[in-house]
Parts: sequence; C-alpha cells; structure tokens
Amino acid sequence: MNKLLQMENLERYYETPAGVVKALDGVSFTIHEGERVILLGPSGSGKTTLLNCLSALDSPTGGEYTFMSNQTEGLDVVPRNNSEKMTSFRRENIGYVFQFFNLLQDLTVLENILLIQELAGKKDPARAKELLKLVGLEAEDDRFPGEISGGQQQRVAIARSIAKRPTLLLGDELTGNL
Repeated sequence: MNKLLQMENLERYYETPAGVVKALDGVSFTIHEGERVILLGPSGSGKTTLLNCLSALDSPTGGEYTFMSNQTEGLDVVPRNNSEKMTSFRRENIGYVFQFFNLLQDLTVLENILLIQELAGKKDPARAKELLKLVGLEAEDDRFPGEISGGQQQRVAIARSIAKRPTLLLGDELTGNL
C-alpha cells in the first residue's frame, strides 16, 4: 500500500497567559491509502488540533508533515504559515466534516454542495444530487440549513465534504448529531 501521509514529531504549542499549552507534543504516524483511522481520547486531548493540522487549517509549531497529493508523484511537505498555499492544498486534497457543520445558511442544501464543487473546480450538479440521495436528503435539496434538523445538516456536511472527491476525508465528531 502507498503512503498517503506521514507526520514526524509534530508539535502544536499555544502561548497562554498561564504558560505554554502543548496540544500536540511529538506526534508521529503514517497513514496508507485506503486505511481508516479513528482518533479516540478525552476532551482536550488534542484530537481537533491534530485534525486541523492534518487539514492545513492550522500550522504545526514543529515537526514535518508530508502528503501524497492529487497533483504529484510522491510525498510533498505540506505548506505551513502561508494561508494561500494552505488553502490550495486543502482545496485540492482534503474533505473535512466539521463538528459544527459550517453550512452557509443563506444557500440551499444543494447550493452548499455545489459551492464546494465550484471552489474545487469540479462543479457537477448531477453528482451533487446523487450525494444528497446517498445521505437520504434528495427531497430536501431546495431547503435551507435552518429549515432542517441537526442530523440532516450533518448529513449535508458529509455529502459536501465528499463532493469534490478528496484524497483525504477527515471528520471531527461526525456522528455526534446523527
């Protein structure tokens, strides 16, 4: 199996008035293509921080993160501390189901999915509708997020995260509202 990503001695420290908080302290692991990984731990143990570093939403304080992207033949160092490059990396490679959905309230369910496809340069209305059917929400495509339940919003978020066919799919407590 090919390596999908590798993290070596990843650190993420935060400065607080009370001192330095070590959210991640020397985390190392490898994930291969097709592998499924579950992070378990108590609240405050760094699970979301790790996911945010994996998705390039946050930059680690130290260590190295390499990734087999859709655009290259081999592992590339994931950009950090450069918001434009981090955004491009996420757009091309990462699907993320957030703990709190992050749906745009003024767009319909279908439009939320179409927007992520458009931003990724892969707009496909037929696939967007197919994904809504997959999560059991084909009849809700013209409704707004505020008009559907929390569990339904979570299913829209799941459909949205896979709409662009990401190389890596991350979920932060993705079943909490289902």
